[in-house]
Amino acid sequence: MAIKNILLLYSGDAASDAALIAGIVMHKKYGAHLTALILPDPSTPSTRQKPWMPQDPQHPVVALEAGEIEDVHTRYGQLAGRHVSHDFLHSIRLSTAATLAIGDYARFFDVTLVGQFYNQPALLPDADPVTLAKSSARPVLVIPAGFQQKAYTNTALVAWNSKPAVIRAVFDGMDILQQRDHVTLLSIADRTLEQPPEVSMGETLQRHGVAHTHVELTRTGLISVEEVLLDYCKAQKPGLLIMGAESPSRFGTRNATGLTERLIRKTPVPLLLST
Repeated sequence: MAIKNILLLYSGDAASDAALIAGIVMHKKYGAHLTALILPDPSTPSTRQKPWMPQDPQHPVVALEAGEIEDVHTRYGQLAGRHVSHDFLHSIRLSTAATLAIGDYARFFDVTLVGQFYNQPALLPDADPVTLAKSSARPVLVIPAGFQQKAYTNTALVAWNSKPAVIRAVFDGMDILQQRDHVTLLSIADRTLEQPPEVSMGETLQRHGVAHTHVELTRTGLISVEEVLLDYCKAQKPGLLIMGAESPSRFGTRNATGLTERLIRKTPVPLLLST
C-alpha cells in the first residue's frame, strides 16, 4: 500500500501533538498529503455533547465547542504549516454532535494517525484505535507519547501469529517495511502457526525486497505476551510494531482484544494495527 493520503486525529493535546510530529515525518518521507480531523479536546465538558442536546449556535455549550475547534484548528495550522506546504496540508472540522463517525472519514485515507492517550471511549468511542480500524477497514497507526524519530532504529517488528489480521497489517504497512533496514517476525515458540506449508510471510517479504528474520521466543514462568513484546521493543527500539487487532488466542492470550488495548496504552514505539 502506497502512503499518499494520511488522516490525523487532532485535538491539540500532547498526545495528538506527538501524532502530528509523526505525520510530518511521514509527509516528508512519502510525499503524502496530511489531513487533520479537528476535534475538540476530549477532556472538556463540551465533548459530551450529544445529537439530542441543543444545536443552537448561540447556545453556550455549542458555542464553547465551536470555539475550541477553531482554536485547535489554528494550532494545527501553525505547527504543521512550518513543515508541510499548503498544497499538502488539509483539515476537516468535526463537531462531536455530528452524525458521521470518525470511521466514515478514515476509510478514505491510507492510514489514520492517533495519539497514544487519545483512547477515551467514554467521550469519543469511535476514536478508539481498535474500533476505528474495524469501522474504517483501514490501518491505524498509534503514536506513543513524546514521539521522536531519532529515538528509534530504522527497523520494524511484526507480532507474528499467521492470522488474517496481522497478515493484513503487514500488507497495509508494506510501503513502510520496504524502507526499513530490517524486519523481525516475532512469534511465541509454544504457539502453533497455522499456514499452508508451501507459502510463508518470510518468502512474501523477500519478494517485496524486505530484509527479515524470524525469531521465536520462549516464554518463561508467568511472563505474558504483552511483556515479551514490550521488553523486545524497549531493548531493540524498532521504529514500528505491527500487529493484528483482535487476533485469535493463538498468539498466546485468551483475551487478545485486551492484549491489543494494553499495548496501545503502553507501547514505546509506533504501533500499526489492522483488523
